Order: sequence, then structure tokens, then C-alpha cells
Amino acid sequence: MILNIYLLYLFFNYIPSLTLNTITGNMLGDGSIRLSKKNKGGGKYAMTMDVYSLNYINNLNENIYSKITNTKIYAYPNVLLPQHKGKKITQYHFSTKTHPLFTALHSLWYKWDDVQKKFIKIVPLNISEMFSEISLAYWIMDDGYFDSYGRTKTVLLCTESFTKEECIILQSLLEKFNIKSTLKVRDKTKNSYRIRISKTSMNTVISLVKPHMHKDFLYKLGI
Repeated sequence: MILNIYLLYLFFNYIPSLTLNTITGNMLGDGSIRLSKKNKGGGKYAMTMDVYSLNYINNLNENIYSKITNTKIYAYPNVLLPQHKGKKITQYHFSTKTHPLFTALHSLWYKWDDVQKKFIKIVPLNISEMFSEISLAYWIMDDGYFDSYGRTKTVLLCTESFTKEECIILQSLLEKFNIKSTLKVRDKTKNSYRIRISKTSMNTVISLVKPHMHKDFLYKLGI
């Protein structure tokens, strides 16, 4: 743990803010960091998205993750395999090699759950040090959607994997950008929530994140 904290201190001071902010947005969304059993517990980043996200994943690979370590994008089903012959590709899995940065970030983004016997993703205590409008843009692209039902017409962020307390922390990050939001109950039995951006803050959101959004995902802003 002490080594990971030291490594994070070095990374925070030497890696480009664009890289850290992008990873933060991805981790709030579809991103995950896994510890490799084959490589002495080294961390590697991974994410899985639908088939329509290939251009976005290629962009992430080229501009962010491939600059850190070797990466690879896998199609599923793998139509080159006999058992998948004739099937249509439905998603792409993106993965990096192990790297000390991801090993260190794992200690921030995960905690061990004794009940489930596995690591679960959490909101880091120092999330405000890693979060920017760039993070918000990638968060929306990964795990946001535009709700055009009725008069709503706003962005919702799928945060049901986080606790209510963590969602409130994330709302406080948005407040720093003058973005108002509310919590929408997703599942009462599981006590899960989504963050709904207030309609009055949509112009602010668009002006902040549009310059950082991939063109394939502008529809998530309703534009």
C-alpha cells in the first residue's frame, strides 16, 4: 500500500492531466482495473462496450492507453473461431498489459469485500484531484444517456454500482462546475441510484464537455 501511494504521487506529478482525467472518467463509467495473477498482482485496465463504440475505443487506445503500455482490442464473438463462424460481432473488449500506474490506481478505485470475496469498485477519496470537465465528458460517453422522455430532456448518469453516499460525493463534483443534479431511485430493493442532471444545467454541461466528446456520442447530449 505504501509503495502504491508513493507511485501515485509520482504519477500525479508526471503524467499528463489529460491522461489522468480521461482514466477517471472511464473508471466512473465502463472502465475496470484487474489484478493479474500471472504478473504478481500487477494492474491492467479493461473495458467492454457495444459494437457501435469501436471508433471511440480506437480513439482511446491511440490517444491515451497505448501511450502507457501495450493494448489490444478483441471482438466478441470472435468470427475467426470456428464456433463463432457466421455470428455478428456484438461488442468489443479493450485491455492493456499490466502497468504500475494501474496497479497503484487499483488501490484507490477498489476495496476488498469480505462478504462477496472480491474487490468492488468505489469512488476514491481523492476523486476531486483527478476530476475535470474532461472526466465528465468520458463519464457521459461511457455511462450516460440522454433522457428525452416528456419534458425531461436531460442527461442521466448510471451510478447504480456506487452507494448513495458515493453518488452524493459525485454530485458535489458537479456542483463545482455549477451543475445541479438530483438522485433518481433506480432500484429500491438494492438501494441504487442514478444521477440526473437538472435541465437548467444542460447548457453548462454541453459547453463544458462538447469539446472533449467523440462525435459518435454527441447524441448523449441531445445534439
